[in-house]
Amino acid sequence: MAESRLKTLGTVYTRIKGLMRGGALKWEDRPLWYDVYEAFPPKLEPVMDRPPVMKEIPDIMYPEDIIRAQFYKRYTSPGLINLASPVGQTIAQKFTDTFLNLSKDASIRKEDLFQASVSALASQGTVFQDKAVRSPPLAFRRREMPPGSPPSEDAPFAPKPHVPSEGPDRQRS
Repeated sequence: MAESRLKTLGTVYTRIKGLMRGGALKWEDRPLWYDVYEAFPPKLEPVMDRPPVMKEIPDIMYPEDIIRAQFYKRYTSPGLINLASPVGQTIAQKFTDTFLNLSKDASIRKEDLFQASVSALASQGTVFQDKAVRSPPLAFRRREMPPGSPPSEDAPFAPKPHVPSEGPDRQRS
């Protein structure tokens, strides 16, 4: 299908500006970004033939991220968190803050920091739920069946027997 390649010659801004100048687009119907673009134009015009800027993107890995990853590897996620709620910090955030505070103490070895942080929070009343102990949600539990018995049809996630369909490509014998 034949297609115009004029879109590669101008930017979206120049095309919208041309539509408004020609009367095809009313001033009231201009896009929301138009006024922002006119107030703060880019330093370099965004055109199709400009080569991309090749620069190295640094890794953004903070010590808190590594601590939080270790925490979630061992303990479960709290589930949904309402960020607008003034309840306070999540368990993972409390753990991270405690870990960083204890890491400043030179008397605690680095190998023992994790357990020391858990102990410090447990003494304050924080309850941790270990991943190994956690049971799956009720909706995902399978019914207990005696070994060797066929799965019932109403059991969740029970494998359905495969029945070949009879279609035009399948002949009866």
